[in-house]
Amino acid sequence: MKGQHVGEPLQGARRPRDERLRVRHWRRDEFLQLGFPLSDASALAKSAADLGVTRKLIAAGCPHPTAFRILR
Repeated sequence: MKGQHVGEPLQGARRPRDERLRVRHWRRDEFLQLGFPLSDASALAKSAADLGVTRKLIAAGCPHPTAFRILR
């Protein structure tokens, strides 16, 4: 690694964690846009909930509390 000294952290060493955080924030924002309250949107963003399925449930008229229980 040109110009890097032994013992220096690699550039971007925190990138995977930062990327996961950015994705989680993006997912939270998507759930918020779908009408979920912040606490539910945050919980769904951290979970394996599928945004596509969520969009379909909401578009089909599924109430948000019910959709939250299904997705969790």
